[in-house]
Amino acid sequence: MDTLLRNQFLRTVLALCRLSVRADADDIREDVAGECADALEIWSTSLPDIRLSLLKRWSDGVTALLDRLQGQQGVDRALLVRAQLMLLRLQARLPQPAAQPKREEKPKATLVNETKLSGNKTKVLEAVAASPDIRSRDLIGQFKGSMAPRTVKRLLAELTSGGLVARIENEDGNVSYRPSS
Repeated sequence: MDTLLRNQFLRTVLALCRLSVRADADDIREDVAGECADALEIWSTSLPDIRLSLLKRWSDGVTALLDRLQGQQGVDRALLVRAQLMLLRLQARLPQPAAQPKREEKPKATLVNETKLSGNKTKVLEAVAASPDIRSRDLIGQFKGSMAPRTVKRLLAELTSGGLVARIENEDGNVSYRPSS
């Protein structure tokens, strides 16, 4: 633990001890004193990596405790705010975990030939081939009862991205589909 982190840790524990001594209710005093005792155990840990992980876990527990004490009677507000401030400063000094490298997304497989088409894709492709410049609304009507409208739209999108079907936007704003050449 570096010197600045250690000093901030000690300031935080001292603020918690003051809060514990001035608390009116026994249960509050015991809870805060228990956190102070846990802090002493962390201080006595010799391995730096374990000490840091325990310190992070301890600071999360103390944060929850101080949040719970926020609305309770018998707590000195000034000391509570001071303890929260010291804890925030301590948490700001804690080393952040290394950012996980982003996984590269695998490109979606594109359709190369008709042998890789599923049964429903083949049906949609055959319907587009049978009626060039067909609209999705008309395709949905053809497959009503055998495929959901969303399925027909999804298959059209897959066939379009695979290069087997071309999406044509007309001047009137309508979209139609035809087999790619």
